[in-house]
Amino acid sequence: MRIIFIGYRCTGKTVLSKALAKKLDIKRFSTDAMIEESIGTTISKYVEQNGWGKFREKETEIIKSLENEDNIIIDCGGGVIENEENMISLRKNSKIIWLKSTIEKIKRLIHGDGTRPSLTGGSNVDEIDIIYKRREPLYLRYSDFSIDTTDWDEEAFIQELIDKTEV
Repeated sequence: MRIIFIGYRCTGKTVLSKALAKKLDIKRFSTDAMIEESIGTTISKYVEQNGWGKFREKETEIIKSLENEDNIIIDCGGGVIENEENMISLRKNSKIIWLKSTIEKIKRLIHGDGTRPSLTGGSNVDEIDIIYKRREPLYLRYSDFSIDTTDWDEEAFIQELIDKTEV
């Protein structure tokens, strides 16, 4: 069994996947961290120099490299769901959990985070409404269930995940 976290930026994928992996004592992989290790720089710099298309190619390579791993947790970048090939790879022997939050909370968290590259070339805060609405049906389509992380307690969240994934 694999547990896959999807969701928009700043919805808790990294923090909560780390907590769940620790609780279950299983390996955790972050696709964004793996990409940065592979490219030898930050995602922001890579996207600035090479564009989003090249980044998405790297993302697909990383996801394919994890295809045969079992008993793991993977937290994915927010746009992973825009590539059906990625989702087919991730779906194998997995529970896919959509972590979602209110747009207002996402805006509040992104506003103070200068490390994330713009998805549209504009402001990270201004683009949220457009990108979230485009991605929301995909998150819904590919997830087995969702958990709202707008106001969450880590222990309650971990227990809910364990109950829903039956691990």
